[in-house]
Amino acid sequence: DAGLTPLTAFLNADGCPRAFTFTGVVSPTGGKVTLQPVLGPRIKVRAEEFSSAATPLPVLLEVDQPPEGATVLLELGLADGQELKPDVVKRLPFAKTKSVAVKLMSEGVIQFRTTLADLKTTLAVEQLAGTRLLRASLLDSSRKVIAQDTVTVVFDGSAPTGVAFVDPVARARRDLPLPVKATCDPPLSGVKEVRFFVGKPVNDAPPPMAAMTPGEPTDATGRFWTAKLLVGEAKGPTPISVQFTARGGRSSIATITVDLLDAAEFNKPIPGKIIGKVREGTLDQPGMIVILRDAKGAEKARTKTRENGTYEFLDVPPGKYSVFTNKTSTNRSANKVIEVKAAEEVSVILELLL
Repeated sequence: DAGLTPLTAFLNADGCPRAFTFTGVVSPTGGKVTLQPVLGPRIKVRAEEFSSAATPLPVLLEVDQPPEGATVLLELGLADGQELKPDVVKRLPFAKTKSVAVKLMSEGVIQFRTTLADLKTTLAVEQLAGTRLLRASLLDSSRKVIAQDTVTVVFDGSAPTGVAFVDPVARARRDLPLPVKATCDPPLSGVKEVRFFVGKPVNDAPPPMAAMTPGEPTDATGRFWTAKLLVGEAKGPTPISVQFTARGGRSSIATITVDLLDAAEFNKPIPGKIIGKVREGTLDQPGMIVILRDAKGAEKARTKTRENGTYEFLDVPPGKYSVFTNKTSTNRSANKVIEVKAAEEVSVILELLL
């Protein structure tokens, strides 16, 4: 009936799991639930929902009330409507694992102990890919199906692709948690987990002693994940990595470098850069001395042009400057006033003129 929820209850007795089975239904309006005993044979198949197919697939079979001479048929394959096209078939000659322990007691007394356990087996699934249906059939002595159960297994040996950090920062304060965001293109099985850590991977895996920070998904597709990473004692240019792991088991890692700074150093303006070239007419001028002066005319740095007439000043604090050069052989010079902003690159072409 609509709104009723099926309920199955198990009772263990004398170390025997599921010695008794009961079923019933739960009404959405509540009330007492009447349980009915299940006396017929039952089978339940359990397997991992996702597998890389790199190793045999472990399978657990829970069988209750099997008749004498019962066997189990396992089939793994593609579902085609009501039909199953098996890739793997395995027959088990019994429905339970039976064992007998014998112990010699005092005065010639022999103690026997018989144990029944659920079946555990594996299926060879190498080279399988995609979604498969695993069906377990409990057969009586005449090979007639008397109980059946199915589960779906996704075989995916692919690792996440396109792993990368999103809008990474070049520098950050080392005394604060580092906000990080990363993305990937999920494989068929999807993303199982994402972990951020400080350091570079070792043999395509996080370093053994690395502290792992789990990521949180920000969208339903599992493509974007974020975290706040504690960097510990790290300082200066530091590798920051992220590991995406698929539900099938394969992983991919991406790494960036972040300059971790103390608060005072971080709050200093980021230096800029000046690049340029010295020309006389259409000719590049190699070996020319280029002088950088501040707004008050004090010399801050000097350099020499390369063979192609280019030059550069690195790590220039933000501010106003003049760039000057002079060629005594032709009595020509060039001077330009510029402003350098934080983290900015300024291009200055110096044309030698009379």
